[in-house]
Amino acid sequence: MKKSLICLLIFVFILFLFPTINAATINANSCSLEDVQKAIDAAEPGDVVRVPAGNCVWGTGRRTIDSGFYVYPSLAINKSLALIGEGINKTNITCTHNQSAIIYKPANFSANDPFRISGFTFDFDDQCTGIRLSYSYTDLTIQTKIRIDHNHFKDSASQALTINGYRGVADHNIFTGTDYPIRFASGDDHDWWQNWEGIVFGKADNNFYFEDNIIEAYDAMVDCQYGNRYAFRYNTIRALGPASYPLMDMHGDVGTESGGCAYRSCFGSEIYGNHISLNSGYADFRGGKHAIFYNYISKTGNFWGLRDSEGVSLGWEACDCVYCDTDNPQPQHISDSYSWNNRGSSLTGPISNFYSRGFADCVEKCGYIVNENDEFFNFNPSFDGTSGVGCDTLSERPGTCTFGVGYWATAQSCSDLTGFVGANHTNIISGTLYKCTSPNTWTVYYTPYIYPHPLSVAPSGTNICDEGKIISECWCEGLKSVGYCYNGYYSTEEGERIIPPPAEEEQPSLGGVATLQDMLNSYQRYKRNEVSLLYFLDKLRSWIIFR
Repeated sequence: MKKSLICLLIFVFILFLFPTINAATINANSCSLEDVQKAIDAAEPGDVVRVPAGNCVWGTGRRTIDSGFYVYPSLAINKSLALIGEGINKTNITCTHNQSAIIYKPANFSANDPFRISGFTFDFDDQCTGIRLSYSYTDLTIQTKIRIDHNHFKDSASQALTINGYRGVADHNIFTGTDYPIRFASGDDHDWWQNWEGIVFGKADNNFYFEDNIIEAYDAMVDCQYGNRYAFRYNTIRALGPASYPLMDMHGDVGTESGGCAYRSCFGSEIYGNHISLNSGYADFRGGKHAIFYNYISKTGNFWGLRDSEGVSLGWEACDCVYCDTDNPQPQHISDSYSWNNRGSSLTGPISNFYSRGFADCVEKCGYIVNENDEFFNFNPSFDGTSGVGCDTLSERPGTCTFGVGYWATAQSCSDLTGFVGANHTNIISGTLYKCTSPNTWTVYYTPYIYPHPLSVAPSGTNICDEGKIISECWCEGLKSVGYCYNGYYSTEEGERIIPPPAEEEQPSLGGVATLQDMLNSYQRYKRNEVSLLYFLDKLRSWIIFR
């Protein structure tokens, strides 16, 4: 009887603590829209849907969703899953209708489950509008586990990727042939500003990152409005213009002609380690807080267009309290923004900084005004602690400082960007931004978020090899006995560095008396892939027997 009870308790415990242990792989019969949709409909949350190699057209026509309700044939996904193709130029989708190729909107926002799209070439044929990550009107839970990676997006009619309120990463993608490839376009800006945390530079789950991508744009590369935010790091970005908008755009507080609220400002951005080739304006921000550093801005062709500059222009659209008020402690106008060691013309060239297009005097209406060395701070190579942003080793930081100024403490170069920029960068930018929070008091303000983004690196023990026994990240044992590893991903192609087989970690011994804390600790260690499932189950059994 006691043994039966133990087995029952173990079964129930596993059922509740390991709901994804039986995650399945669903194989679509082909890459056709119908077959992929059938595979998605058959999948359970957490499953992997694999789409085979092939060339498929997702064309015009309609299909029934509910009785009497029809939509154009977007691929509709409302659950957590990984949609995996066979790779760029292998699983090729041409979309010829005039709606989004894929719409993702989870039925259960409160679960905040993972979602991923990887391994496709999407040709939108100048008709489709790409992939849309849609927000909820009723649930404010932020989706923080989104990954879009290793895809080629071509020729969208508007955007290749539209992101509304999500957090995560887009990495190792290629964007070509689109005027305006990325947009943080819409959202519940009132509730987001009232309830969501503002920009906290470098904090986990606080932004959506684009990293290690190659991005071409014929007009604006990215726009932001309605309480969104973005981060771009280590990308190769080419403006192919001529453009009518700056490459990077960010709205502030925007009103209507009748004096109402159109939409609230974006929260802000982090932009670093990018190689940006321009033939039109670089960036224009009218709201939010920004950390912009170690970018190389090179000119190509005839440089012209809106707001011609290698620097980032700062402006305004309305005083914060006039149209779209908010109780969020972060203001909507430009604030707490820092620029340092951005270079134009060459990797050691002239400094590229913020410059002002002029700000309204909002003192009378809303109690503030935007000024340099008040709301934004520029790189100053002769920094002495009184104005701007300095850059050098920590030991060289001035002992005295004026409120608000910044200092980037680093062992790396503050004048040469070689190896630090673009999708093929060889160095990772490392340092800490200190802010003077009161006279002569330096406080840690910002450290860049983990790179590569944690969502883009397969954890130890994950089956990234498809065959054989997994020992650790990027090493397989069995049919694929030699692995090639690039940023945590297995490849059979030569040219990537080989990861030598690590020794298997010795597992703690089994048996003995286990307390409740022992059992819980063993579960946490199992979740971190430090011990085997057998070890955890042994502690669970021992706790049940001896408690």
